[in-house]
Amino acid sequence: MKIAIWGSYKGAEGNIGDEAILSGVLSALRTAQQPAQVSVFSINPKGVTELHHVDAVRPLPYGLRSCLASMRSGNFRDTLRVIQRCDILIIGGGQVLVEPISSGIPWTLGCFVLASVARIYRKKIMLYGVGIGQLKNPLGRVLVRKIVESCKAVTVRDQASATRLKEIGILGTLIKVTADPVFCLRPSSNLETDAKADDQIRVGLSLREWWHRPDMWPNLTMSERIRKQKEFLDHIEEVCLFLHDQIGASYVGLPFYGPQDLPVLKEMKFRLGNKLQVIEDKLAPIDVLNRVGETQALIGMRLHSLIFAAINLKPMIALSYQEKTTAFMDEIGLPQLCHDVDNHDIESLKRKISYMWDCRASITQALGERIAILRAKERENLNTFLSLI
Repeated sequence: MKIAIWGSYKGAEGNIGDEAILSGVLSALRTAQQPAQVSVFSINPKGVTELHHVDAVRPLPYGLRSCLASMRSGNFRDTLRVIQRCDILIIGGGQVLVEPISSGIPWTLGCFVLASVARIYRKKIMLYGVGIGQLKNPLGRVLVRKIVESCKAVTVRDQASATRLKEIGILGTLIKVTADPVFCLRPSSNLETDAKADDQIRVGLSLREWWHRPDMWPNLTMSERIRKQKEFLDHIEEVCLFLHDQIGASYVGLPFYGPQDLPVLKEMKFRLGNKLQVIEDKLAPIDVLNRVGETQALIGMRLHSLIFAAINLKPMIALSYQEKTTAFMDEIGLPQLCHDVDNHDIESLKRKISYMWDCRASITQALGERIAILRAKERENLNTFLSLI
């Protein structure tokens, strides 16, 4: 059996969350006891091959100039051959189907082109545990609807994604709500950490740039955005110092996507000094998952930093800048530990952090029960895939 997988994958240069999703999909496929040859579409095929040990080719181009360049280089031929020879095309990845804001349109259009070509060759297509972003733009709604209608099976990672698909006319009977493929991953069980050796309380810190996004505060000037950025960093510094004073916590900065995360974490390093260690090495998803497991709690913006904390049964505070983060905290039963980044009530955030730490034992127990449910739901991604064989 030959399987092709499309998503936002770039290898070690990519977003840890996206690469963790690919790791989860590949891990699930390996448990299926179905011999399979897997090829992944990526704008960085070499990086994906090095990180995940699978064949990778560039995705289909969708512009005239890129199409001509792809033909000259031979990439177009290689990509088309993968589509022609595959039995099933998996569209996987996080929130890859979104309305055309910032980088949303290239990904959605690229997926549409790929799905259209796959249909010409009569290939089975499956949406595999994906997230569906905002779909207010007419072009985005049309593209996503056409993509979904070309699929034989559709699984989405949360109820919000299912609701968005129903809103654009997709029949609910086609949609199955499962869970993020990352829940297939398991941290190493034999970690010997410095935290265990010296009883140091370490709190993971996941931050990212987000004030530049065109869909956030569209009416603000650049100077107003810079002011909001400073206010946000001031608040994070204050709560970090608060928790340090309360329990002696030190921090581990975990960049999930270096270009967007490292600048913020380095700024916090400048502010917090030796209270914060920033991990700058390019790590594989499982290594980052294990690093989260070495902490005692996490304060995170990135969705998959929170998922990693949940998998490790670590208490967490979510700094929500998108609906998907809030939806996840609701799903794991911890909405009280979610704080909107646009909420300037610093005392409210401190109370949430104190509650997280004081109630960490009960939070861990509740997470254990909830993660068991999510793992079972995640297995439905693979079961749905196997039903297409």
